[in-house]
Amino acid sequence: MGTIEFSEQDEDAFVETILKRVTTTPPNYLSIVDINRGVLQVAEDEASMLEIGPNRCAVKA
Repeated sequence: MGTIEFSEQDEDAFVETILKRVTTTPPNYLSIVDINRGVLQVAEDEASMLEIGPNRCAVKA
């Protein structure tokens, strides 16, 4: 996709650009949120597997 010059965009163009580049939510997203909030407890090996999974929460360039 290439480099984005955000400083040259107005707010509406910026929001549109970002929304086009947001990736899909990982299938284990809600579990990770619950773990981070302390609502869900997981074994250390399961936590490690979640930690090494793909990082798909970021906006792609």
